[in-house]
Amino acid sequence: MKRTALSLQERSQGKLLTEAFQIFRRVKVNNNISEKTIIHFDTIMKVLESFYEDVSKVYCSEITTDTVEEFIEFLKERNPKIRATSINSYLKDLRTFLYYCMDRGYLKPFKIKRLREDRIVKEVYTPDEISRLIEKPNLKKTNFSEYRNWVMTCYLLATGNRLGTVCDLRVKDIDFQNSMIHLRKVKTRKAYNMPLSVTLEKILREYLEYRKGEGDDYLFCNRYGARLQESSLNTAIGRYNQRRGVAKTSIHLYRNTFAKNYLTSGGDLARLQKLLCHSTPTMSLRYAEMYDTDLDYHFNERNPLDSHMREFGSGKVGIKMKK
Repeated sequence: MKRTALSLQERSQGKLLTEAFQIFRRVKVNNNISEKTIIHFDTIMKVLESFYEDVSKVYCSEITTDTVEEFIEFLKERNPKIRATSINSYLKDLRTFLYYCMDRGYLKPFKIKRLREDRIVKEVYTPDEISRLIEKPNLKKTNFSEYRNWVMTCYLLATGNRLGTVCDLRVKDIDFQNSMIHLRKVKTRKAYNMPLSVTLEKILREYLEYRKGEGDDYLFCNRYGARLQESSLNTAIGRYNQRRGVAKTSIHLYRNTFAKNYLTSGGDLARLQKLLCHSTPTMSLRYAEMYDTDLDYHFNERNPLDSHMREFGSGKVGIKMKK
């Protein structure tokens, strides 16, 4: 059921919700918030337009704790199968907007609480699936795209980087001299240096001899040398996995696999948070709760690519590993 605005007699004059949102959005854009985050805020406004019969007549002062509860009910009615995690995603963006309105005095302050979520163990790639995914293609018989997809698969297993970060990598970001990867575009908007593992270094050296390119060129480009779009990378890896007989096609599973392998082999939460570029420890703690592990640290032993090589052999990628 859509919520109706209060009558003129029932509400006090103040800032209209749509006006407040435009001010809020402008402030976020001026503060150099990422385009993806702005899209999230635009989405929550579109949902509010569906929630109200006529959102243009709604004043901020009308919104209360009851409004948020009705909003949650609206989301559940609209999609009976919606999970608490999805509702919390909406609430996160709504809360950011409404807390801004509270700070500006557009409505009376109140707390907006997230729903309790069931803890679900995140799916990862199994050792058998990893074996199939990292089997090196024959460079004499394969095309550039297939070879690039193999290298990207190894990169994702060795770093746990997000999709957008991988798409924006440049050739110059791989620092072989210091065994580091310079991550210039991450979700936290803070540049970060990540260790370059022994196995991945050898793979990337060979790849760059094959790929060529200048320092400012994209590391993982399309066949024309241009930046890979995130949707294209998703599609490419999905098809690559299927050709290897792996039904799972999610790029994010590489990130889950990295986190699980790192923690279950003794890695500590503080370093995992930095390696995965989490702005807060919350997500890293969730991984720890899911995989119930002790904490310690040694990077080259704790990413799935290197550890898998030691356990199952390195012949499939054509690299000799030191014992």
